[in-house]
Amino acid sequence: MTGPVKRSFVRTIHNLIDRIPRPAWGGLAFLCASFIIAMGQRPANRIPRLNYIPNLDKLLHGLAYAGLASLVLRALVPRRASQPVPGGLLAWLAVVVLPSLVGVADELLQGWAQRGRSSDVRDWLADTTGAAVVLAMAAWHRHQVRAREGR
Repeated sequence: MTGPVKRSFVRTIHNLIDRIPRPAWGGLAFLCASFIIAMGQRPANRIPRLNYIPNLDKLLHGLAYAGLASLVLRALVPRRASQPVPGGLLAWLAVVVLPSLVGVADELLQGWAQRGRSSDVRDWLADTTGAAVVLAMAAWHRHQVRAREGR
């Protein structure tokens, strides 16, 4: 796909995504958080060892929680930069705080359940960093669009 065909395809995808109501994104965020918690409760002997790449588990934590933060973002912040954000600053903060709280719960449950797993504050920091990156990218993008529109 090139040129006008690609732009038309992207526009069609954006239009389809815009039709999904924001509460549905919240439901998807809840399902994602539930999946993350469930995966965190697997016994240690059922998790593949990723020792061959240093800190790969931290990268995977960051990516998982970036995905969760993206769903929270879609649930709380309108995609169009011209639309005001209901809840203002609290909605933006929730994009990082809610996934971070899921990360805390996940780490606490891992330490509490006797499945050969342990809590690691570095995992929680990777979780929160992944969510913060999504927030920073979304805020930067929104700022760029508003500047381009002269707002």
